[in-house]
Amino acid sequence: MNPASAYGPREMSPASAARTAWQRRRHAAWIDYLRSTREADASGYEHVEQQAWAVLERRLRRNDELLAIALHNVGV
Repeated sequence: MNPASAYGPREMSPASAARTAWQRRRHAAWIDYLRSTREADASGYEHVEQQAWAVLERRLRRNDELLAIALHNVGV
């Protein structure tokens, strides 16, 4: 048994927490994109895919900005 596990989860550094949040938001953005395109019917697929792609790009760009701000605030 790992002695650290007896005391609960290990605390993350602020930089690690920021990167974990970045990964979680990135994953969620891609899942939403895939869900949108998967639910589109054949007649409207192109429009739905274009809109979903634009949203994905905005979310990924904003996610990168949030990571940069968080890392700047913790001095990394």
